[in-house]
Amino acid sequence: MADINLLTKRLAPAGSVVKLAKGMKIFAVVGTVLFFVAMVVMITIFVADSTSLAKSINNQETLTISIKSMETTEIEYTVVKDRVSSIKTIFDAGNVVDDLEDLLSLTNTIPKETEISHAEINKKSTKLSFRSPNSSNLVETFAKVVSTERYKTVILETFSYNPDKGYIIELEMSGS
Repeated sequence: MADINLLTKRLAPAGSVVKLAKGMKIFAVVGTVLFFVAMVVMITIFVADSTSLAKSINNQETLTISIKSMETTEIEYTVVKDRVSSIKTIFDAGNVVDDLEDLLSLTNTIPKETEISHAEINKKSTKLSFRSPNSSNLVETFAKVVSTERYKTVILETFSYNPDKGYIIELEMSGS
């Protein structure tokens, strides 16, 4: 059917206004569609990020629980490692009983006036600290230490004299 226009030509809009109105209508429709597409994309991104965040929080809680359960195991491993290193040190020390017997035999041969204040036995050497009241006891003690066949090297670490206490000596002996 043919378009019948009941309006007078004076009231009809100009051709340029009609074109402008049609352009604005297309622009409004396209803008609305783009707005809704952008909203759908943003909602999708928000939901995806929320899901990812929830998974990360659950993983963090799971890892925290796992770490706390492993703390006791770690402490046990640390204790075992410390004990193993102590045992290794003891085994590496050599035959301490023989070293102790040699030191005891040496202490039994030195003069009675000589007082032993400190003795330390380790893998490489034996340290001995003693006090001798006079020079004759000191000479006799040195002679006994040097004459033993057990110690090949005797190093004088400290030597001091105190009129009240006498000679204070520290030796490091090693070798067999």
